[in-house]
Amino acid sequence: MSDALDAFLKEGFSTYAEAKAVVKTFEEEVQGRLKGALASRRDWGILKERKIKDARPGGEANYGWWIPVYMVGSTTTGHAVDIDAGVWWQAPNAAHDPIVYASFDTKPKSLLTFDFEPTDGRITSLSQFGGTILQSPLPANLDLASALNSELDILLGLLRSLKRAER
Repeated sequence: MSDALDAFLKEGFSTYAEAKAVVKTFEEEVQGRLKGALASRRDWGILKERKIKDARPGGEANYGWWIPVYMVGSTTTGHAVDIDAGVWWQAPNAAHDPIVYASFDTKPKSLLTFDFEPTDGRITSLSQFGGTILQSPLPANLDLASALNSELDILLGLLRSLKRAER
């Protein structure tokens, strides 16, 4: 082993637990702000019976790292909906780093991919994991709620295009 690597490991052994605790606290705070944004939103359009679910921060070198929130619900027209949203670092093909993102995760299937034409240049989209993901830059004032709500406005608008679900 090189002296530089030995020094790195020595430092890591002495600070690992503290560093893990700092990362955990950071993830919990970001996730709390994201959940707060979802919980305080008043207008959900046709999306009813919403439930915010726990989601684990994750990622890997090829796909970046994210802190998510997950919400499930159903529309007044009978469609199941799940939304994945959060903050994502080093997202492939992202316009910014980090990004605030929102997408339909697995439902409704007909809206997993959609065409999106940016209107103000702030929100754009990327294709990843077989779907369309809305993205915007992390606001300088760290107001995650405003960025997330702007993206949710677009997703909720898309839900209005769904016909009544067959029972």
